[in-house]
Amino acid sequence: MAAAPIESAAQAKPLFAEVVQWAARVGMRFHGMPLQVRLRRSALNRQGHLGVTIHQRLWRGRKLVRNRIRAMEIVPGLEPLRFQGVVAHELGHVWLAVHRIWLPTTIEEGFCELLAWRFYRDLGTDEARRYAQEIEANPDPVYGGGFQYVRQVLPPSELERCLKERNVPLRLRYPRIQSAG
Repeated sequence: MAAAPIESAAQAKPLFAEVVQWAARVGMRFHGMPLQVRLRRSALNRQGHLGVTIHQRLWRGRKLVRNRIRAMEIVPGLEPLRFQGVVAHELGHVWLAVHRIWLPTTIEEGFCELLAWRFYRDLGTDEARRYAQEIEANPDPVYGGGFQYVRQVLPPSELERCLKERNVPLRLRYPRIQSAG
C-alpha cells in the first residue's frame, strides 16, 4: 500500500526532522540558521522542480553583509520518501549558502543530488534504493551530469570530510582545473 502524499505541514514536520537529524549525523552544520520547510504550489512544479531554497544576500560593494535563507519550499503531493529526498537536496543548498560556498550551477546541483542520493543509500530500503538509482540514471545535464561529476570527485569518505570541515575541494569550485599527478 502506497504511503499518503505529503499535503500538510503536520505531515511534513516529522519527515523534515528526520532528514535534519540525518544531515547532522553526516556532518552538516547550519550555525543556528533556522531550518523549516513550507509546502507550496508555485511556478516550480510547472518547471519540473520539486523544491527550491530561497536565499537573501545583501552585498555592499564586494562584501557580503547578509546571507540568510528566506525559505525552503517543496511542492505538496509527494510521497514521503520522495519528499525526504527533496529535503536532503534542499539542505545541500542551505549548507552551501550558510558556509558561503559558491559553485557553478551544475556542480551545486550535482552536490545537492549527491546528498539526496546519500540519504537514500543510507536508508537502505528497496524503495530508497530505487530513488537512488533514479538519481544515478538521470539524463539531465545539470542534475544528472552534475551528480555524476561530483560523485567521482567526492567519494563517500571525502564527502563527510567536506561536510565536517565546511569546505569543498578546489576541483569542485573550479571543475576545469585538473589536478596534476
